[in-house]
Amino acid sequence: MSQRARSIAAGAALAAAVVTLPVLALVLRSGHAAPPAASTTSDTIAKPRLPPPGGVVLARESGRLGVVLSARRARGRLGLTATVLSPSGGGASGLQVVFRGGGGSATARPCGSGCYSAALRGSPRRVVVLVGGTTVPFDLPRRAPSADALVRRSARALRSTRSLMIDERLASSPTRSILARFEIAAPNRLTYRIAGGSDAVVIGSRRWDRASHREPWVESGQTPLSLPAVPWGGRAQDARLVGQTPRLWIVTLLDPDIPSWFELRIDKRTLRPTEVRMIAASHFMRDRYSRYDEPLRIRPPRAR
Repeated sequence: MSQRARSIAAGAALAAAVVTLPVLALVLRSGHAAPPAASTTSDTIAKPRLPPPGGVVLARESGRLGVVLSARRARGRLGLTATVLSPSGGGASGLQVVFRGGGGSATARPCGSGCYSAALRGSPRRVVVLVGGTTVPFDLPRRAPSADALVRRSARALRSTRSLMIDERLASSPTRSILARFEIAAPNRLTYRIAGGSDAVVIGSRRWDRASHREPWVESGQTPLSLPAVPWGGRAQDARLVGQTPRLWIVTLLDPDIPSWFELRIDKRTLRPTEVRMIAASHFMRDRYSRYDEPLRIRPPRAR
């Protein structure tokens, strides 16, 4: 398991009330954010069974569940695999899952931990996944060419950035979320501020933390980061161009290491991401990227 995957798994084990320094401290070892809250997990929880490669992957939050759809067209049928992510961190098994689209419906059969598969006739553009009585709609693109090269180029553009700002909303359910702002400067400087919560400054091998703006800063050691970091990791599976605007490419992909599903909005001119959305178990994230290459003053905090 990768360092980033271990960070997210460890964060998912924290209780919902502990949305404080220990959560984001896990993340600063790898440079990105971990889940704010989740139910307790253990090594016995089965990792979700991932869909076979080659499909178009789309993901949505549904209450405390993450619902992911992988779709592929072949021989006049639409093959569908739903991955349902449990709040506990694994696959949500034992559910009744039904696919509807194009005037037809199909009851899914289990295909592993949190995995459900079936097929619909024709090529419906909208598929609704019914999970335990809840409807989760997905709009499928008419065309979805491979975006592997685009994702690699975007990753290079992000890593070559001198500085940037990320405004993040991170949730584990519709009622539990945090807002945070990250300021990042290459090669190893970072600050974050959680709205109504903790702050941190990381510079090379040192860091400073405080639980709130009323608390004193606490200095400690830190493994130097390599920044900016690419949030979707080193392996991007099923990267597809699912849409575009005059200014942006819209790409979806699966990072199988955690696992997590991403939607990227990439600036056509700079190839830098402007928005990154992520769905993982108890980890529903929306990041807005801005202020690329603008001067950022990341310094050790002043003592009172």
